[in-house]
This record gives sequence, C-alpha cells and structure tokens, in this order.
Amino acid sequence: MFEVMGSYPKRTLFLLLQTLVFAGISDVSIGQTTPKIEDFYVDSNATRSAFEKAVRHLEQEAIHAEPGIPEVVESVWHWSQIHGDSVDIIHSKIIRARSLHALGLKSQAIKILKQVRKSPHTDDSLMFSATIILRDYYLNLDAIDKAFELHQEINWDYAPDFYQRYAPDGFMGNLYFKIGDYERALESYKTSIRQMREASKPYWELSYTNSRGFTFEKMGLLDSALSHYLRAEYILENQIGKNGSNSIKQYLYLKGLILGNRAQILAKQGLHQEAIPLYRQDIEASLQGSSKAEYRQNATTSLTKLASSYLAISEKDLAWSCLERASELIRKDDNPELWINLYQRRSEYFDHINDPSSALRELQKLVLFKDSAQNHQKVVTTQNIMIAYESIITEREKLLQEQKIRELEMASDTQRDTNLFFIMVIVLSLIITGGTVYRFRRKSLQQVAIEKQNQEIAVQKETIESSLKEKEVLLREVNHRVKNNLQIVSSLLFLQSRNTENAEAREMINEAHQRIQTISVIHQKLYQESQYDSVEFDTYLSDLIRQTISSYRLPGLEVETNIDIQYLGVSMDQAIPLSLIIHELVTNSMKHAFTGLTEGMIAVQLRKEGNTLSLRYEDDGSGLVPDPENTNSSHIGMKVIELLIQQIGGVIHLLERKPLIIRIDFEDGD
Repeated sequence: MFEVMGSYPKRTLFLLLQTLVFAGISDVSIGQTTPKIEDFYVDSNATRSAFEKAVRHLEQEAIHAEPGIPEVVESVWHWSQIHGDSVDIIHSKIIRARSLHALGLKSQAIKILKQVRKSPHTDDSLMFSATIILRDYYLNLDAIDKAFELHQEINWDYAPDFYQRYAPDGFMGNLYFKIGDYERALESYKTSIRQMREASKPYWELSYTNSRGFTFEKMGLLDSALSHYLRAEYILENQIGKNGSNSIKQYLYLKGLILGNRAQILAKQGLHQEAIPLYRQDIEASLQGSSKAEYRQNATTSLTKLASSYLAISEKDLAWSCLERASELIRKDDNPELWINLYQRRSEYFDHINDPSSALRELQKLVLFKDSAQNHQKVVTTQNIMIAYESIITEREKLLQEQKIRELEMASDTQRDTNLFFIMVIVLSLIITGGTVYRFRRKSLQQVAIEKQNQEIAVQKETIESSLKEKEVLLREVNHRVKNNLQIVSSLLFLQSRNTENAEAREMINEAHQRIQTISVIHQKLYQESQYDSVEFDTYLSDLIRQTISSYRLPGLEVETNIDIQYLGVSMDQAIPLSLIIHELVTNSMKHAFTGLTEGMIAVQLRKEGNTLSLRYEDDGSGLVPDPENTNSSHIGMKVIELLIQQIGGVIHLLERKPLIIRIDFEDGD
C-alpha cells in the first residue's frame, strides 16, 4: 500500500513510485539501473556539475536509511556551504532533512524544514517541496490537523509536473484512511483515479487503484478489493508495460506486489491453490529485484503467507522450506511485525505436525518478542507525539493569544463605537435636560464599561492559568512515561548482556545500556523538578561523571575529577546530547587513556559567552592517537559523538592531543 497505512507497509506501490517525484519527473522509468551511492560523494574541491549530479540522485535516495547515503548527503551539504549560493544551500537543507528523517531523527528533520519555509532565500519551487515533505511527515506522526493545514497552503502552480497537482484529493484519501474514515477515503481515491486517467498518468492511476483496493480489503469487502487489484495489474500490463527499460527488475517487483495483493485476497477466501503461484511470483520478483531492505522485507512477509497457504493444503515440507527461507532473510533491525509474524507461522507449523513442545517454544518467543516490541512501540509513540506537537504547541499558543488580542481589540472598537453613540445621545440630552443629567449618564456608562472589561479580563486570566496548568501536567506525564519506558529498555539490555557469552558483544550491549541510563536520569530529573524546559546541570553532571568512572574503574587507579559548570540553565534539547557526549568522552578516557597508570585527572568545564556555550574536556592520560585496529567500539563511540554534536549544531576543536584537550562550541538553545 503506502507508508501511512498501518504499522508495516506490506504493499508499497505508492511509496515506490513517490521516491522519484521530487526530482522533477512526471512519470517513472521502470527498471532504470541505479548506480552505487558512493559514486556521488562530493568533496570540497568537486565541480558544480558533480554537485548537481549528486543532488539529483539524492532527491530519490535520501528517503532511505541505506549505508553510504548519510555520508553523501553531508558531503553535498558541506559543498553548498563552501561554494553554493543561497538556493544551493536551501536545496541541500531539504535533502538533509529527508535523510535525517530516514535515520529516525524526526524532530531535527522537521526543524530544518520549518527553517526552510521561513527563510527569505527559499524560492517558490523549494517552498513547494518543503511544504509537501513537511505535510507528509506530520501525517505520519498523526498530527492530522497540522498536515491538513499545510495541504491547504500548497500552491500547485509552482510544480506543474508534480503528480498530486492533477489529483490533490489523493492526499485527502490518505488522510481519511489514517483516521479510519474508509468511506470518504474510497470517494477521494475514486476521484483521483478518474483525474489521473484524464491527465494520462497511468503510474498514479495504478497507485490510487491499488490504494482503493487496499481500503476495500481493510473493510472486509474482499471481492471489491480483488477487482481493484486486477484492474491495477491490467494498467501495469497494458498502459505501462516494459517499454524503454534497461532492466525489467523494478517492473517485475511492481507486478509482484500486485500479485501478492491478489494472493492475500484469495487466501482469505480459502482459495489457497490459486494464491500459491501468485505468492511465488511476488517472492521471486522481490528476491531478484534489488538489495534494498523493502524488497527483502516484502519477500520475507510473502514467504510466511505462502507457508500458511501450503499448510492449508497439507504441504508441510514446502511450508517449512518457506519458513526456513524467511528466517534466512530476516534481519535483527527489521520491523517487529516481521518477527512476530514469523514466530506465529512457525508455531502454526509445529502445531500442524503435532509437535506441541516446539509449537510452545515458538509461542514463548512470540510472547517475549511481542512484549518487547510493545514496550518499544510505546516509547516510539510517545516520542512521535512529542515530536509532532513540540513544534506546534508554541505556534498554537501564540495564535490563540493573537486571536484573543484581536477579539479584545474588536470588543474595544465595538465598545468605543457604543460609547460614541451614547455620547451623542448624552450631548443631545444635555441640550434638553442640562449638564447634570449628562454628567450622571456618562459616569454610569463608564462604570458599566469598566466592570464589563474587568470581568472579561478575569475570565481570560482564569482560562490562561488553566491552560498553563494542563500543559504542566501533560509535560510531567510525558517525561514520567518516557523515563519508565527507558528503564524498561535499559532492563532488557541488562538481561541481554547477562545472557551473551561473546565478550565484545556484551561490552557493546553494556555501553548501549549506559547510554540509555544517561537519558533516563535526565527525564527522572525533569519529572522530579518543577521546571520542564531546563536542567540544573552541575549536580547532575557530577553524578554522571562519577557513575561513568565507577563503571570502568581499573585496579590501582585513582581518577580525580575537576568539574566547573558556570552556566546552569541548560535546555532540555541540549541536556540529553551533552550528557551523552560527556559520557562517551569519559568512557573513552577510562578505557584507553589511563592504561598502566595509578592516577589520572578528568576536567570538565562549561562556559557561556554571549549566545555561545563552550564545553571543554580534558584528561592527562596517554593522549589521542590513531587507533590502528579501528575497533567497532571506538568507531561506534566516535560516530555517536559526531551525530550528537551535529544534533546540537556544534563544532568540535582538538586543542591538544597529549594531554587530551577538546572544546565543543554551540549556540545556547534558549
């Protein structure tokens, strides 16, 4: 289907076609050969043509979290800052935001896109692209109202070849599906299919036809769903075909997805003999199509479904062969639903062959993994809520206050007009009845107006105070839940480390456990204190450094600490990255700097000059030397530090190698 339709996008026709739309391509060239991402790396001395070539490629690839893509994105970003004009920089920012989103840094991606929309250097075309992307990100985070608001702002005149210009109702279909209004989703997709057919856009007619079929399937109307999948296959075969392709792999993958959709319907109707050959074509196309994760994951899902159909017709050996192949394809970092589905199908297989002990073992794995996945999903859901609304709560409050100010101004204008009217009446009355009556009436009217305004002010004050209290309760609850969920993840990592015999793997798990603990302590502190936007950093940092040193203490080694925190009010957005950076630095010192020594010193200093914060870190150990073995642990530690420094927009300076002195400069988040 497409990305917004459920926790795991089994049928990604819409997403597969959508990956090319921001490159300015109105239709997709199926089967086009994709070069290696490393070929597009741009160094500081590269030509403009190399930069533009990389930008065109990244417009399609930045939405994937594939190896090598982040490095190429950052190379393009740095080139634009050195050699590019304002448009190059804005263009690179949009690509960088899409890459960060693919890596899971959703808050940072949304922040960059909002900066692009506010920049005076953003032209109409780039404004269009940034708005479209930000709209879809908000929709995926369930910020429905914000997504709809951005959709209403889009000016389609600045993207004449963009597919949604011909059928803007298609997005409304996605939105209605997201909120469970399937009837209105069907109508929107129906309109979009007609509009794409009239505009001679067969790829998108195919996509929306498939989307409508998926909606019917979600509603349980299997015959209607099947007819739409057959229609989508007809469009692919007769209106798109394989013409002009250097390779038919991507074409076959599209066809496999549609056949897989048909197979699902047939299997649900009990027609397993008819479903099996369709599943097999789907799997073969995915395995031969590409090395990308989405192809492999689709093959894994279809293999488990094929196994169920084989079991339904008592082909036990073929079913087990499918499950074994799925087990070989699945990866540890794949979507949790893939694992849950695999364990469930394996349990069904063992139950079918009357092996209750093995079936029970698979069910136990399923329950354990499901509990872990649910806890992880709670953390992700909480984070998504915070990401979606942390950027719009301030806007909403500002708009609400501006609206109230306008209402007060209108009320003041009305009151002024009313007062003028009564003044005129009073003037006429003064001519008739004299000055005494005039003074009495005027005083009475003024008193009434003052009392009315005082009442309005009192009501508004009470409303604002109530809103602030609700916000404080919400923030306290969010931090409490995040802290609890982090503790659960920390406990799972601790249990995993105890059951891991490999020393290197156990060390890596322990390091991840300590990073989670560092974040958890910040949220514990926020939950306990009355201030939610900043952390008293000196006491917390002292505890963090002592705890980290204690975790890596070597026999006979005494480490002295010198902590000098001049600036206490560190914002929440900076407290967690700073804590993790300091944790990684102290860990590195304890593991590498003091080997063979009996005493050592670690000094941490935080200063503020103007709007700039400077973190200075120093140890008097063996100094910083290149790591000849380039171990995974050191590599991961440096990657973590680099990503965290990027997150706070900082710059690292190596002042001395021996003794090691590092300074990190970044702007104050307040």
